[in-house]
Amino acid sequence: MDYYLSDEGKVHLPTLNHLAKLETPEADEKILHYCMEGIRLNGTFGSYREATTSVTIDDNGHQVPVQAGQRVFVSFVGAARDPKVFPEPDQVRLDRPLESYIHYGEGPHTCLGRDASRVAITAMVKMVCRLDNLRRAPGPQGQLKKIPRPGGFYIYMREDWGRYFPFPT
Repeated sequence: MDYYLSDEGKVHLPTLNHLAKLETPEADEKILHYCMEGIRLNGTFGSYREATTSVTIDDNGHQVPVQAGQRVFVSFVGAARDPKVFPEPDQVRLDRPLESYIHYGEGPHTCLGRDASRVAITAMVKMVCRLDNLRRAPGPQGQLKKIPRPGGFYIYMREDWGRYFPFPT
């Protein structure tokens, strides 16, 4: 929801509001695609993996040698905006195949709860987006307390503002 409540994403709220009030499988499917796009555009995570072979990776023009057995961090932030995988990477496009989203992992690392999570997130977004005139609260109350980190990542302040956490709470 953070993306769709942002200045950039709020243009989609009227459509989401309309879809959320429909009780059709087609509307739910579109809401799911909006969810996947919102996570892709506003996601701030990645994953550690162990390299199985030695390879040199081109990281935006910087050649990075990786040895077999070495632990590497795979940025979902960068991958989610790769124009080779996501044409018009800064735009919400509902025609992207669900298989193109990597935030549930891939292959043997696919989240076992992916399908249940997709149903749940669609239902939650549907309930919230049914609200007419949905918007952020004014001032600091309406903002996630997030601290930018290198590579497009954020860490979030806990509710008590006394600790950081990798996900909004």
